[in-house]
Amino acid sequence: MPGSRKKKNAVSKNKTSESLETKPVKKASPLTPEEVNLYKSSLVQKKKELISSISNLSESVIDSTSGELSTLPQHLADAAINTYENYVSLNLAEETANLLRDIDSCLQKIQEGVYGLCENCTKPILKKRLKVVPYTRLCIDCQHAEESNK
Repeated sequence: MPGSRKKKNAVSKNKTSESLETKPVKKASPLTPEEVNLYKSSLVQKKKELISSISNLSESVIDSTSGELSTLPQHLADAAINTYENYVSLNLAEETANLLRDIDSCLQKIQEGVYGLCENCTKPILKKRLKVVPYTRLCIDCQHAEESNK
């Protein structure tokens, strides 16, 4: 049964080549360790600022809603303004929370050694872009493509 051995060998070779093709190759960060440390410091600082901002927004919403428990009648326009201010504050808090998630994702990428690579195409993100928006996930081309699809 020499023919069956050839068939088995051919099948195992195909499985091996298929498994090599399907595994994505993980690229390393295009940045030097010094650059990564600078971006990491920037991200940590921005994270602290955002946490403080969320805390202030939360206090602001709590303070404005605690006045509603008063037994004094409130003018309808005042109530509308308070509602609108709370809505804006909550939207700002949500956007801030999204930025915090992006920053945490970037800090995780730094630990994994892949910070500075686009999540879509895995090409390096321009250093100028990272300098301005260190929590970016996409290169400029993929960012434009994503925005045009919305």
